[in-house]
Amino acid sequence: MSTGSPGASGATPYAVEESAVQLVLNGVPAACFHCTLQFVEEMALGWLLGEGLAADVEEVESVIPDEGLRTVAARLAPNPARDSREAGGGHGDCGHWLSASDIPAQANRAPAAVDRLISDPAGLRPLFATMFERAELRKAGGGIHTGALVVDGEVQLVVEDVGRHNLVDKIIGLAVRGGMPLDASLVLLSARVSGAIALKLWRTGVPAVATISVPTTMAREIAARCGITILGRSLKQDPHLYPVTG
Repeated sequence: MSTGSPGASGATPYAVEESAVQLVLNGVPAACFHCTLQFVEEMALGWLLGEGLAADVEEVESVIPDEGLRTVAARLAPNPARDSREAGGGHGDCGHWLSASDIPAQANRAPAAVDRLISDPAGLRPLFATMFERAELRKAGGGIHTGALVVDGEVQLVVEDVGRHNLVDKIIGLAVRGGMPLDASLVLLSARVSGAIALKLWRTGVPAVATISVPTTMAREIAARCGITILGRSLKQDPHLYPVTG
């Protein structure tokens, strides 16, 4: 007798791909990503920058994935300030954590071109449409986050991942590798903006993010403190603008 649900197909149902990738930093295991196996090298680079373990790409001597994309070996150039900080407490899997009160207060960091995009949500809809049109994994079956980087009013890159934090790491890594100006960019996300994501954007100079979801309270506090603009519910008729304060 069949034990399946009435009317259920006998075929194996769709499931989105997820893999475990370990980052080994200067010979020591530093993080494990549960991710989609696209742009793994750039994801690791973006993580190092977004977590504040490397101040800039010049500090990253190498990022080398193994053939099976199960391990990424990264090496950072010696940095006495960083080495001293890590000796005083380490970073584990969550990087060098900061709360909003730890961040020096900054005024709105978004350049005029980015401010104009944020102030005209209707103008964002074609950019989100482009992002989703280029999201091949999402179209194949869903269950995946999508993100994009907008520079000079154009979508410059689109990435997908099962993890929203991985998504931001990939955007950062690809932008840095491609010489794109993060400090003059707008990040688009299909996912919620967490406090950890807000910190990644702050550390790498991204001034604004628009999401079809919402930020967390921690993300809102961090963004207000460090001068990042967040637009939530970006595809709704009444999107939520989270103004920054100096």
